[in-house]
Amino acid sequence: MALLVCVGPVDATESFESISYRLSQNDDYLVDERLQELAKRGDSAAAKLLADRWSASSDYGLLKSAIDLYITGFDRGRGDPSALSGLARLGSGTPYLQQNVRERLTELLRYLRVDATNENTRVALDVYVEYPDLATEQEFERALALYQRSCEPPCHTDTYIAKRAEYHGNESEALLLYQVAMKTDAKAVTEYLELVGEDGRKELTVFAADNKTGINDFCAECIDMIAQEIGRGDGESDSTVMYWLDQSISSGAVASMVVKAEYMMDRPVTYNYEPVLSLIDEVRAISPDDAVYLESQALLVYQWLILNPPKSEQLITQLEFSRPVQAKFARAQLYVMGGLDEPDPQKAISVYEDLIAEKKINAIYRIGALYDGAAGVPKDLVKAYAYAAVASDLGNRQARYMVARLTPELSVEQQAEALQFRQEIMTELERSL
Repeated sequence: MALLVCVGPVDATESFESISYRLSQNDDYLVDERLQELAKRGDSAAAKLLADRWSASSDYGLLKSAIDLYITGFDRGRGDPSALSGLARLGSGTPYLQQNVRERLTELLRYLRVDATNENTRVALDVYVEYPDLATEQEFERALALYQRSCEPPCHTDTYIAKRAEYHGNESEALLLYQVAMKTDAKAVTEYLELVGEDGRKELTVFAADNKTGINDFCAECIDMIAQEIGRGDGESDSTVMYWLDQSISSGAVASMVVKAEYMMDRPVTYNYEPVLSLIDEVRAISPDDAVYLESQALLVYQWLILNPPKSEQLITQLEFSRPVQAKFARAQLYVMGGLDEPDPQKAISVYEDLIAEKKINAIYRIGALYDGAAGVPKDLVKAYAYAAVASDLGNRQARYMVARLTPELSVEQQAEALQFRQEIMTELERSL
């Protein structure tokens, strides 16, 4: 869940330097509109910053728009070289955009002098590992050697070598290197999960358990990433999960507080409501909207004495003013579980369809999950696969796992029907852009 602190809008005349400073103090400062204005005027730094923000979004319209912003940010080598790193990661992680980005990178790499600066060398490696077909083995090895000679710690050599090993099919070598890299490079955590697949969080939890005593060897961002990922898993390794989450929280990671509260809510037999409410009060002092959301969810836990669906709905309604998208997802889940009455998945689907109209990728996946076997919804493998495939094309990791699981369950005829429906959904999405 994204953390969003309520702050006022940016001044229409605010400079990029001022915006950057404010973001260093609060990374959820509302700056997109002003950054757009600056980017339209050719401000490459503003364009790159806005692209970074949008590429982390779950809005497929923003993902697509981030491509041109990264290109503006790079400005044919006159702007920020790292814009190419962001562009490569965006394309690699979003199959729907992959070919478009490949064509852009092929052209833009002509303006990157790999050996001109240390940053240029790092950027070249970032591109080469995301799009390995854009570099020969000799070009990769040369850039890697330059990087190893010039990088300042923490260096991410292991991540680059692991990505290249993965490209060559050496998965066991890549996994070992990612485990080493996870101490200093948070991106290695994501790469590890992507490589392992659906059991990624389970395997990461085993890794976290083995490294509890050495947790101080991990960078703060790495601890946060590992803690939040294993906290979202389905396992029951409570001591390990809680240890890593508490370490992350001790460094001030509010997102880890949210994950910890949700983890305990998902295990109402193991945990009672008192520590959850206490944690929500701590969150409230820092991020009131997160606290409202968490309280609305705690009031829906059937096994707890505080069960109060009507009050939960009131809190969701309250959340609509500051976080309308999150409130809609929460309301849809309320309909699915039948908190107010009997489960009504059709109402949930209607809410998700509204969110899809707002270009929210997670809503596409949620509909697919409902058709995969939610209570009150006739199981429809064709629709489940089609929606999951579209969400996967747009970068949703859970949807990708779902596609892999459903594929062998479909007959040849169902596969053809699902692919046709998938194309219809994607065509409709493209029409809305």
